[in-house]
Amino acid sequence: MAVDLLISLAKIGKGSHPFLGLQKLLSIDRSRFAYEGLSSIGGEKEPNGLATLQSLRERASRRVSLDGIIGNYTQGSPELLATLQRELSTAAARVGPVDNEAI
Repeated sequence: MAVDLLISLAKIGKGSHPFLGLQKLLSIDRSRFAYEGLSSIGGEKEPNGLATLQSLRERASRRVSLDGIIGNYTQGSPELLATLQRELSTAAARVGPVDNEAI
């Protein structure tokens, strides 16, 4: 739900950019996006509650991940691009290189 909100704000050009520098959030969302892409291949059951499979498929987050909207913010904003690069580089240095078992 939070990702849907952030992506919706990106469509109107507001609000999401502070979250785009959070490596952990981008990583979790990338996993979510990949999982949902695989689960949409078939065999989904209708959820209990107010949501329907159709309403879930129509959510922006089913079509794009958070890292996919970075360009919406950085295009035309070299300052924001530099900020995101700095934040993500710091996170990458903290986490360290990916080992082969993580892939």
